[in-house]
Amino acid sequence: MKIKGYAVVVVWVCMSVVWSCSKPARQLPSNKVQSEDAAVTMTLVNMRLAEEADRQCTEYVKQSGLPFVLEDCSCWLLLNRRTENDLLQLGEKVSFVTTVSLLDSTLIDNSEVVLEIGKNDNLPCFDYLLQLLHEGEEATAVVPYYLAYGKDGNGKAPALANCLITFENIKTLNE
Repeated sequence: MKIKGYAVVVVWVCMSVVWSCSKPARQLPSNKVQSEDAAVTMTLVNMRLAEEADRQCTEYVKQSGLPFVLEDCSCWLLLNRRTENDLLQLGEKVSFVTTVSLLDSTLIDNSEVVLEIGKNDNLPCFDYLLQLLHEGEEATAVVPYYLAYGKDGNGKAPALANCLITFENIKTLNE
C-alpha cells in the first residue's frame, strides 16, 4: 500500500512539472487587432464592394436595352461608331473627347484628353478601353468605380461612383 501511495505522489509531481513547463500562448490585448485579420477583413469588404458595383453596372446595362458587351476588364462597352482603322496600341499617344457622368446622368467631366496608353496618367479604365478601340471610333462604356475614380472619388465624383463614359474624336498623335 505504501508503494501505491508513493507511485501516486510521483505521478502527480511529474504531471505538475509537465503542466507548469508549458507556456500559454500569448494573447493580444483585447483592444488590438491582428494585422492579418484586418487585411483579410479589408479584402473581403473590397470584394463585396466590387461585386455590388458590378451588379449595379449590369443592372444599368440591362435596363438600357442597348447591346453593350462585357469586356475582360469588367467594363461594359458599346460601339456607337465603328471604323476599320488599326486598333489603338499600348504606348501610343492619343487624344479624344470624353464625357463622364454618373449612372443617374449627373455630369462629372466633359473634356479633351491627351494621354499615352498604358502610362496610367488618367482614369484606369482609359488604358483598358482605348486598347479595344480603333482610331475614329466612338464608344460608350459603363465603368465600375474601381476602374473610374476609385473608392474615395475625387472633387467631382463621389465615393464608389460607377460611371458612364463616352469616347469621341479618337485620334492618334504622331510625333
